[in-house]
Amino acid sequence: MDHKISNNNTLFARVGFNKSNDDVARGALKEGYGGFNFLGHHPGYNVVVSDTHNFSPTILNEAKLTYTRDSTNLHDLNFGKSVDLGIQGIAGTGTDPAIGGLPDFGFGSAIPFEGVGSWPNSIRDAQNTYELIDNLSWYTGRHAFKMGINVRRYQNNDETKPPELRGSYFFDDQLSGLAYANFLLGYPTVAWRTTPRPNAYVRSTHYAFYFQDDLKINQRITFNFGLRYEYQTPWVDKFDRLFWFCSGDRQGGHGRDLYSDGFSSCGCVDTPYCLRLPGGFSHPESPEDRQEQLEPSSGLGHSPLCRCHHGGPSGFRGV
Repeated sequence: MDHKISNNNTLFARVGFNKSNDDVARGALKEGYGGFNFLGHHPGYNVVVSDTHNFSPTILNEAKLTYTRDSTNLHDLNFGKSVDLGIQGIAGTGTDPAIGGLPDFGFGSAIPFEGVGSWPNSIRDAQNTYELIDNLSWYTGRHAFKMGINVRRYQNNDETKPPELRGSYFFDDQLSGLAYANFLLGYPTVAWRTTPRPNAYVRSTHYAFYFQDDLKINQRITFNFGLRYEYQTPWVDKFDRLFWFCSGDRQGGHGRDLYSDGFSSCGCVDTPYCLRLPGGFSHPESPEDRQEQLEPSSGLGHSPLCRCHHGGPSGFRGV
């Protein structure tokens, strides 16, 4: 949508939505159980609002706000179901949707038999990006000043759960000579269960600033110089549940606590590695975690064959 508010002000807005990979794959067994079954979709959203304003014949400003979301939601057909297995020694799957559904049963022998394992349990990940862009251009005399900011807020919401969370059992043909017979007898070859990590809701902010000047020395020569600064904050969890694995430092092999000033001891007396929990620090940061960059630049343009000036686009661009 384009809207001309006035002769000096133009507004642009766009909203986009897509939904792809809305796929369903059913297993070979009853109710969709089987070796490879899943239900998944991958929606995405994008919103852009831009305002271009001419303050004067020599001053132009463009401001832009954007929001982008990329989401993945993939799980097996029996995700969240309460299953009464009726098998002695294997308890019910509980009420948590991540552990609902049938455990993974696999069979391996000379006589094949279809298992009930599934590729995913739950793959859920949503990434949000909020962005602010502002570019200001000012033309005065021999100078063409350009400056701007770019701020991005990243959000990653990860709720992925492994299939082994429900329990996984594998049977071969040892002992009885038939894998399915071992299953009926309750003799698994391998059995394991995964303990999941908590959901992760990590956040980070990226800042960028620039200043640029195109100085027109004469009709054929233009001198350009500029400065750009970028900084991204360390990733932190929304509920302050991140921790670091810190290795030995240079002063004697002891771990360092990256949750305070980045230089204090981890508290590991005779070990080069240790784990430190946040302990109340809401914004863990150390010199190693900073992503910081300062970029000065300069250039010289010369047009020997014509009395003209060649310029290109500069500044920040958005979606």
